[in-house]
Amino acid sequence: MDDSKDFQGPMAGSQADEAEAIARLLRLAGPRPGVPIDREARLRAGVRDHWIASVRRQQRLRWAVWTSASVAAASLLIVIAAMRGWRLLDFLPLSGTTVATVLQVEGFQGVPSSGVPAAGADLKSRAVLTTGSGDRMALRMRGGAVVRLDHATSLRLITASTIDLDSGAVYIDSGPGGNAASSLEIRTRLGIVRDVGTQFQVRVDPDGIQVSVREGVARLERAGASHDATAGIELSLGNDGALTSRTIPSTGGSWDWILGLAPTFQLEGRPLGEYLEWVGRETGLRIEFQDASLEADAKPVILHGSIDGLRPEESLAAVLPTCGMTHAIEDGSLIIQRGSQESSPP
Repeated sequence: MDDSKDFQGPMAGSQADEAEAIARLLRLAGPRPGVPIDREARLRAGVRDHWIASVRRQQRLRWAVWTSASVAAASLLIVIAAMRGWRLLDFLPLSGTTVATVLQVEGFQGVPSSGVPAAGADLKSRAVLTTGSGDRMALRMRGGAVVRLDHATSLRLITASTIDLDSGAVYIDSGPGGNAASSLEIRTRLGIVRDVGTQFQVRVDPDGIQVSVREGVARLERAGASHDATAGIELSLGNDGALTSRTIPSTGGSWDWILGLAPTFQLEGRPLGEYLEWVGRETGLRIEFQDASLEADAKPVILHGSIDGLRPEESLAAVLPTCGMTHAIEDGSLIIQRGSQESSPP
């Protein structure tokens, strides 16, 4: 005998009686009138408006959360950039814009070291350049300034007018007289160096930075203050912020390394005066003549031949004797003299 069926029987019967009673009441009540069409339309429109408003609230909430997060991230990036001396341009995708061209490489014996492109190569924005202990190179920036890299130098080209110098030394020649298009900004860990139509070098070492000026003016900016260095002045800024200055010669010593990277002067068909001007600018020597009559006779002389492969100071011994002249270097001056009868050209 199944006790569970006996127990459930009365319960099932009671539920059936209740369902039958409800059905009789519904039949007695008869059909209810339908909802008027206009009322149904209003209900549907109200439900739809409520749904649209709810969706828009959710969208606004998501947008607010995303915007807040983006603003917070951007603010944090700006704060970090300000603390580290970065610029937001550093984080933009590479544009592929050429900012410089390699003019010359030195010391590679035909096989450039890692990270050093060959002469003639175009360099893009934010390209990183590194020279080894025996390597040097020269670049021409898009604005016209020439940049020379010494041994063991590491830098990044941010734009055609901005360079990040991490270590080593660079020599800048932005042309005589000042040119806004060729003016450069050299950024270092201790400050920013700007030029005003000048020749100067910036060296970064573990103890600090040095800014040495041969011609024109270079401006060192740090912590809201600026310090100008004129020709013959070297500024030294230590890691502790201490700034000192001293006078330096415009030739020899710390300038010698740049001469191997001097651009070649095309001698053929050019006047002697232009050649001597090039020698003076590259060596830092003042050009003087033995007397005024020699200067008047010498400058228009037309030169022939080539000095390819010779440093500016080396080329003097090859060029001047062919013009019946000699030279002497005294106290930072290159003195052009009349040659002896034996040295004069036939």
